[in-house]
Amino acid sequence: MRKNRNLGIFYLIVFIEVKLRITNFDVFDENGNVLLADAQGNNIAFNCFECGHPVIAIARDNQKGSDELHPAECKGENCSASFVLQINTNMKKMSIHKINPKT
Repeated sequence: MRKNRNLGIFYLIVFIEVKLRITNFDVFDENGNVLLADAQGNNIAFNCFECGHPVIAIARDNQKGSDELHPAECKGENCSASFVLQINTNMKKMSIHKINPKT
């Protein structure tokens, strides 16, 4: 019988994707102040630092909030705030940083 070599790669990718869970992580802003946020699985909801509108970010590569190329953007009226997550899995902490909007 011939083995499917791609199956091992598939399991590795699934393992990596499932491994990062941010539930119950402590959440801080870029200045170290504690934020009220709701983290579940690899998703986090928090209020925009500028207008208070809810923002959702995802702690996965190439998803909104994962890096400066994929920021989580506020959808509040007349608000252009963008955010990225910085996650420290060893300490179960994360910080949310406001970045300049894309031009």
